[in-house]
Amino acid sequence: MTCKLRKLVPVLFITVAALIFSFTVTGNALANTETSDSKKLLGDADSDGVVTIRDVTMIQWDIAKFPVPDRYSEIAADADGNGTINIEDATIIQRWLAKYETPFQIGETVELPEPATEPSTQMPTDDEGWGRTVFQP
Repeated sequence: MTCKLRKLVPVLFITVAALIFSFTVTGNALANTETSDSKKLLGDADSDGVVTIRDVTMIQWDIAKFPVPDRYSEIAADADGNGTINIEDATIIQRWLAKYETPFQIGETVELPEPATEPSTQMPTDDEGWGRTVFQP
């Protein structure tokens, strides 16, 4: 049991160090990043203003049906813009993070579509304002 524990300690140390480094880099990047409510960074699924591996993780959580935070942006997570969030979106963002070329605008600001409006459900009225059906004589 002691041997397994000795192997586990360096892994835990590296994991904690990576999280601290990731937070430091993200925190510094956030200081200079502003996005409006009508714009998002493509690939920024966790809406923190920067595209990081955490965005990929959040997409994977969503695909696996794990609960995701309220700040999760499905529009930003759909990296290929095909209307569905799948492992291809996570892979595209990972490739962009690794500095591979992608045909998508990962990390660039994209306009959000206008929200859909519901059609009016008000009952049609006649000239006097009565709620008669259109086909009633």
